Order: sequence, then C-alpha cells, then structure tokens
Amino acid sequence: MTIYYKENTGLKTPQDHNLDYFIIVKAGNDYKLSECFAEIIFYQFLEDAQTNKPANAQRTCQWSPSIDCTSVMIAELFSFDSITTTAMDEITLQNPTEQPNE
Repeated sequence: MTIYYKENTGLKTPQDHNLDYFIIVKAGNDYKLSECFAEIIFYQFLEDAQTNKPANAQRTCQWSPSIDCTSVMIAELFSFDSITTTAMDEITLQNPTEQPNE
C-alpha cells in the first residue's frame, strides 16, 4: 500500500498532534448512491504506517464521481481543496507526497 504525506490534513490526535501520514485502504464507487468513496487510515508517524501499527484515526470520504476509474477517483480526491468526511471532519489531502514503504 502506498503511504502518503500531507502536512496538516486537518485530523489530530487527542493530544493535538497532526495526523499527516495516511493510506487509502479502499476506494470504489457506490453505484446505488452514485458516489465514490475512499476509506483512509491516518497516522502520526511514518514508522507506524510502515510497520502496519494500529492507525490513529480512520475516515471515509464520499464525493460525486466524474468517471468510474479508481486512479481517476484517487486523483479527484487529491485535487479537492478540502472535503468533509462521513464523520463530519473537514480534511485536505490535496497534492500529497508518496513516502517510502520500507
């Protein structure tokens, strides 16, 4: 799985530390609702993501698709200035960088 980094995604730990590393664990299209979705897990530390430790947070995003293609869906997700998760958190994943997955 690809690990991404985005400074200040908008999610924080209860101790107020940023959760800037994330992995998209599932992306797809809900044909019944005509929406794309992505399930994303967030980490405070790159090492935790690399070693598959329990995530600090998990969120789901939904949006109206422009096309039914996973790579296009992910590109759309990374193009939004911000997006509201199903838990009503406002986050941004715009232009993340890929991190080494050692």
